Amino acid sequence: MRIKKPFPFIAVLLGITGALAIAELALRASGMFKTYSEKRMGEMFQALHYNHHNIYWNYNPNDTFTLTTPEFTIGRKTNSHGFADKEFTPRTDSSEIRILTLGDSFTFGDGAPADSAYPNQLQSILRARYPTRDITVFNAGTCGSDPVFGYYTYKHLLGQLIQPDIIVQSLSAQDYMEDLVLRGGFERFTNDTPIQFTGSGFKYEWWYQHFHLARLYFTGIKGYNDFFINDELRAQKRATHIAITQNLVSRWQQALQPGQQLFFMLRPDPVEIENKRYNEYFQPIVDSITPLPTPLHLADFNQWLHQTYHIEPSQIYNIFWKQDGHHNPYGYGLMATSVADNIAPAIVALNK
Repeated sequence: MRIKKPFPFIAVLLGITGALAIAELALRASGMFKTYSEKRMGEMFQALHYNHHNIYWNYNPNDTFTLTTPEFTIGRKTNSHGFADKEFTPRTDSSEIRILTLGDSFTFGDGAPADSAYPNQLQSILRARYPTRDITVFNAGTCGSDPVFGYYTYKHLLGQLIQPDIIVQSLSAQDYMEDLVLRGGFERFTNDTPIQFTGSGFKYEWWYQHFHLARLYFTGIKGYNDFFINDELRAQKRATHIAITQNLVSRWQQALQPGQQLFFMLRPDPVEIENKRYNEYFQPIVDSITPLPTPLHLADFNQWLHQTYHIEPSQIYNIFWKQDGHHNPYGYGLMATSVADNIAPAIVALNK
């Protein structure tokens, strides 16, 4: 009588493990599911550990640092207030026209030398256009900031110090599709205490971080991005984000001093420039605050690119770094020219 051999579970298990290992190595080698932070910094940026202990979202004061990607390396020095710009000094000359720029890495100037960041180029453009005016532009942009941080930076840190005549705060789809989903709105600043938030609560982050096969499932099939946000989660947040933006508008209207004017600079991504319209998530938020109450205004970079600059489809990707996605110095120059054109009536109207 023949005795049946036991089913070779170990062999099957080893075979499955080997196939998965080969698939994992192939996905890693392809780079298909590398996150943005891995491409830039060589390691994954963990959303669940995305904590910050400074309510103004600025850098360490009097510091130097370098941002490096495969396409560029840029260095920055910060001033005593933790912003990568000249020293911020109190106003002493009432005839000086002061412009404060607030925003994220596109205001900071990621992807360009310091003198090619859009606020620096804006200052050069305005001084050339108005040679008899004393115009100074202050760059309070920081990588990863958002419009709620911008408001707090003005309200509690720089508003009284700089006393700007004009404020330019950037708004983009990324602010709403990532930053505000992760951080929430004004509730993160309860009693003006240091902020602390823990991402969108994605419970499989460890797997996503360590295995590209997990990324194939969560990104390729479930539609999550690097911060574990998908369209379903964004749809749940849409009404909240419209309310946050309307609250932001109301707060700015109350915070501005007499004579001050605020411009929300709408910043498009390449696809939005191609489509001549902001994406389906951001456009309703813009529509919800249009028109803005005095003394608030919209400065639409996308509209300017098409109606004033007359950008051609073949030119669109020439103003961005191809891999990184930030503007190159030429792109920041166009942004600066757009802002200069939009704020021109406000400058002309100043009796200085």
